[in-house]
Amino acid sequence: MTKCSNPNHRLMISATIAGGAALSALLVVAAPGAGQAHAHGYSTPSGDAVGRPGLDNPAPVMRLAQAIGDHFYNQNTPLNKAFDDSPAGQNYHTMFGSPDYETPTHGSNGTFKGVLNMPGALKDAYNGAQAAGRGLPEEEDLPGTVIRAVSGAPDPTPHETSGGGSEAPHAAASIPTKCTAAVIRATLRAQGSC
Repeated sequence: MTKCSNPNHRLMISATIAGGAALSALLVVAAPGAGQAHAHGYSTPSGDAVGRPGLDNPAPVMRLAQAIGDHFYNQNTPLNKAFDDSPAGQNYHTMFGSPDYETPTHGSNGTFKGVLNMPGALKDAYNGAQAAGRGLPEEEDLPGTVIRAVSGAPDPTPHETSGGGSEAPHAAASIPTKCTAAVIRATLRAQGSC
């Protein structure tokens, strides 16, 4: 008796396919967007550079992958649209999210958020070292200039000139201080909204 004519083998294959289809349907219905970070209201320079919400811990390699991937997987040209609509494009957006350059906190980070932001020993060790005062940065502490240069996103910071009266008189007053930004950031993070 061959494998294909064995009724037990056919039953096992049928059960596996039916179980896989049922699990897929359950995941599609029960968990849309599961694992994706939609942290509206939390902005970091690196996250803004790729049009996505900020993360707690640095993820420079992931941010670089987002910056490069967004050049290929987008809807800007017919070729890019073909890449974006392909299975590889769908997998890219599942893994690395989708940008929103106008309102970066409304973009999505995807399921992979970098090794220091995924639950587990590395994140716990990094957070423990931060709490112990080892001087390790959070993502918001990094300038994001390299990521912004790779992504091509415009720099949202106002350009300051030294001296001269050509600046608007209220320009310096509108730039928040580091303490004000920290209070605002903590308030937004606690509220979890825009």
